[in-house]
Amino acid sequence: MCGSIADGRPRRVARKRRRLGLGGWFVAGVLAATALQAWATNEGGERIVCPACKQPFEFIFIGSTSFGGSDQELRPRTLGEDIQRMRINACPRCHYAGLGGMFQGRDVPRGETMEAVRAALAREGRSLPAGPLWPLEKVAAAEICLRACKGGPEELLDLYMLGAWLADDAGEDALAAGYRDKALQACARLTAAGRPPEGGGGWQAWYLHGLLLKRQGRLEQAATALRQGRDFLGTQCDRLQKEHEDLRERARQAAASRPAAQTAPAGGALGDADEQEAKAQEAEMERQEMVFHVAGLCERACEVLAEVEMTRGGEDKAREMAAKGGFSERKVFARMFRASRDARTVATIQHILDQPLGTEVARLTPDKREHLQAEYRERLKWYLEPPPWVETPEPEQPADEQAEVRQDLESIRMARLREGLIKREASPALTRPFRDDQAYPPGRKVSGAARFNSRDYVRMLAERETPQAGAALLDDLLRHTNLYLHGRQRDDADEPVVWQTMALAPEAALRAARTLLDRLARKELTAREAALGLRPLACVKTPAAAELLSEAAGHPEPAVAARAVLALAKLGQRRAAAVFVARLEALADEMPTLRSGSARALVKLIVREDYDQLVRAAGRLGEPGAMDPWRIALPRVVSAAIARADPARGRAQFEAMLAKASSQRGEYQMSDEEILFQLAHLHCTDSMDRRVGQVLRTQLGDLTEALELAGAWAMSHHAEALAALVRRPVPLEIKMGLLEHVAGRFDVGGLEEAARRWAASRNKALAASARAALERMGKRPPGKGEAEREGPR
Repeated sequence: MCGSIADGRPRRVARKRRRLGLGGWFVAGVLAATALQAWATNEGGERIVCPACKQPFEFIFIGSTSFGGSDQELRPRTLGEDIQRMRINACPRCHYAGLGGMFQGRDVPRGETMEAVRAALAREGRSLPAGPLWPLEKVAAAEICLRACKGGPEELLDLYMLGAWLADDAGEDALAAGYRDKALQACARLTAAGRPPEGGGGWQAWYLHGLLLKRQGRLEQAATALRQGRDFLGTQCDRLQKEHEDLRERARQAAASRPAAQTAPAGGALGDADEQEAKAQEAEMERQEMVFHVAGLCERACEVLAEVEMTRGGEDKAREMAAKGGFSERKVFARMFRASRDARTVATIQHILDQPLGTEVARLTPDKREHLQAEYRERLKWYLEPPPWVETPEPEQPADEQAEVRQDLESIRMARLREGLIKREASPALTRPFRDDQAYPPGRKVSGAARFNSRDYVRMLAERETPQAGAALLDDLLRHTNLYLHGRQRDDADEPVVWQTMALAPEAALRAARTLLDRLARKELTAREAALGLRPLACVKTPAAAELLSEAAGHPEPAVAARAVLALAKLGQRRAAAVFVARLEALADEMPTLRSGSARALVKLIVREDYDQLVRAAGRLGEPGAMDPWRIALPRVVSAAIARADPARGRAQFEAMLAKASSQRGEYQMSDEEILFQLAHLHCTDSMDRRVGQVLRTQLGDLTEALELAGAWAMSHHAEALAALVRRPVPLEIKMGLLEHVAGRFDVGGLEEAARRWAASRNKALAASARAALERMGKRPPGKGEAEREGPR
């Protein structure tokens, strides 16, 4: 039937996702978490034709992502951008919507089914606004389509859980509760039959049924549903395991029965025996994947059931369950009662931390028992934070700031060793065996992600903001210059804290800059590596720093000269603009956009006398080449400088350049957000006002810049477009933008009522922003207890 959790390119992945359904993300998360390579989510786009109205539109799919497990509701955690918004698409014309398989492949409705979908959209889709839809509106449209083509409860369960997650993200508590109610009804339909789902996508219903009842506070019914789910999933897991063993034995026998000398015929085509063996291996792998999936759901059902029963029975009952139960019960007990002061509970948790396995021990041999106890001990260590009553010895505090900085530097080097960014050197500090506790800065707690990221340690050391820390960072820069070319240290919005801290040791900063330039002259470094030594000098306001930067501005290497020019601009030196105008063509590839604070400082130093020379240089520069993506950055700065030099003539050229950049595609295309930033920077008010109105009416992306400008410039004539946003279930960042930038500046219809509703949201950031907005509007925020809140996720 139509509708599956297929994401990405539907033709290639629909079958696999159809088998696993929502729980497939749980399996993929566990598998991918063991061998992460990419720490980002890449979004793809493909021009397709709507199956319902034949209108071409941009179909969004998940290009790639990295999973880090899943939460209690089986929502996958991604290490990059969250993927949920990308999973659903909708035609902007007729609002035909659904998950990946609804647009391509065999799940696309056809014939009478498609006519029924069109009729349902014409009848029920009137409540949807015209034009492109926000993610939650796409979910509503997809529900209309799925019901029209008689989608089964498996497909509806996937859609309802997606709607609940998107509503959670958007701060729409009522919508989230409604979608979970519908998901609960779909689970009840799937579990009522009492038999395994045909395609495998409904396995998660046996777990989610009890979990959703628990979220609603119906603990007795939740316990009953979870017991049924646990028993059913356990029985099916045993059956699937036996089938897997049978398939594996058949595959082994098929391989053994083939003659050793038999080979594929000429041309590489598979023979009948080869094809049968390949099919047997595929069936075995699929069944193994299903076993893993169902076993994981069964384990989760056991944990949630233990949590429900311990909540109902109290601490004494929970302690008895932990003593007699298995690892699931012990893990839940340790988490729920870790803050208890009861001596019996403290003793039980200490025993659990030492012996995490319970009833499982009886099925293990002595040698395997100790091995698994150690393995599960590690699992508990990552699952639990240290209980507050555990007395941990205070780390030895260094005698002075310099000793503490040396320890932080050691943490940076050890983290880089673990990342493989530097080779093991002869130093005893770097050749001793690496232990997990050496990855932590002394006396400081860091996140799990920072534990393996030396660049985070660099930032943490920089945040000390002391001369000793600055000198230590400069020493590290000299040792591992290439590592500072990457990561957050390249942030050009302003001078990052790492360079500011280096500048607190001005003499050391000057020595480091000269050392790097000397190493460049000896060809020991690249020009961009040597230019890093000039970055701290942008914060060193001494004659010696200005003299060194002026000398470096004439360097033959463009990377060095450009960095010196930008540093001089931050210091307010007019020589920066003179060098920029004179060497415009040579510095083309090294200049940042106007998002950079240094670039904005440079534009402010341009004077009227520079106009003619800038226009001539810009003309000689010409258009950027097709294979030269960096070149597009310079014309924006040049046009801004021309507009600054002679506003009467230059602004027209600047706006023409922005219009051209917005119409280009690929590397040269500028987003609406960036165009608005550029227009606001040079006070091109008329063009900015027109662009803000266009963005608010037609765009469904990041509206932060438009909302900020609408509020800052009091564009009350856009109140109707803003009121339309208030009425729609927009994402959280749009709500926050309305509250922070527009509320209290001018009247927007419905914003006060929305702010009162959002002030009672479970989302703490949205609630705080709404309360602050109501206070700016001179209204009394509602009390914290005035609205019912659902329990935390």
